[in-house]
Amino acid sequence: MEQRPYQRDGSAFLAGCERGILADEPGLGKTNQAICASSGRTLVVAPAALVHNWRAEVEMWRRPGQEFEVTSYSRLARREGSRTFPTPRPEYQGFETVIYDECHNLKGRTANWTRAAMKVKSERAYLLSGTPMSGWAHELWPLLRIVHSGDRRYSSFWRWVAGWFETWRPPWGGPDVRGLRPGVSWVDFAVGCGLESRWLRREMDLVLD
Repeated sequence: MEQRPYQRDGSAFLAGCERGILADEPGLGKTNQAICASSGRTLVVAPAALVHNWRAEVEMWRRPGQEFEVTSYSRLARREGSRTFPTPRPEYQGFETVIYDECHNLKGRTANWTRAAMKVKSERAYLLSGTPMSGWAHELWPLLRIVHSGDRRYSSFWRWVAGWFETWRPPWGGPDVRGLRPGVSWVDFAVGCGLESRWLRREMDLVLD
């Protein structure tokens, strides 16, 4: 199998930034780009319905001797009986590369699998989604925390929100997020969050004949 030129560019982008978001339009082959960019022992976390497909893609694209483990988001968090904890299972630590497919599944910052994903330690992390911002902009926080691992800007969700967004207190209690603060543009937000060097998106009609 041979990658297309734009796919080779995508693999080079991921390998070069080491922790990044590949947001290509669906159908452009994000899976093979991430597999070809990975190095060392690699953990793939994907929706349960895509685990079988990922295993087939790994066999098709991996380099000889390269080791992959494929699991689902629902299995990432540690369990004891019927209880689920916000930490990764021990067997999902110690990987050099972690790939999160359909990474918009991590937008729920309080979900146990999201909290577990943010605690998985690896040298490289590749986040894949054709719709990484499928709802509100503040839902990018878990992805930014993984991409900018160890960066104190993302250690507190509400402190990060205060820097970029307007908030309000609804009658039912607790703070809520409205939108970007007045005078803050989407370009300001993207640059301030380091997305200009960690985000790559191509559209089908621009890269395919």
